[in-house]
Amino acid sequence: MNDEEGEGLEPVVALKHTIKRMGIKEFSELSKIPEKSISCMINSQSMPKIETLEKYFQVFDLKIKIVIENQKIA
Repeated sequence: MNDEEGEGLEPVVALKHTIKRMGIKEFSELSKIPEKSISCMINSQSMPKIETLEKYFQVFDLKIKIVIENQKIA
């Protein structure tokens, strides 16, 4: 499931795959997030809010960190 450049999956895509493999019901029990909310997040093409992602990643003892990089155009 890695991309062609070998960088792996984007974190949100990896999260969705992990929850699907784990099972929505089990993830819901661990996270205390309603199954319906989890299903909506998994099936959505839009990016969840940072606050929402923090709740999802917290189950795996992970935190979100945003890094803003300045990309100079040559």
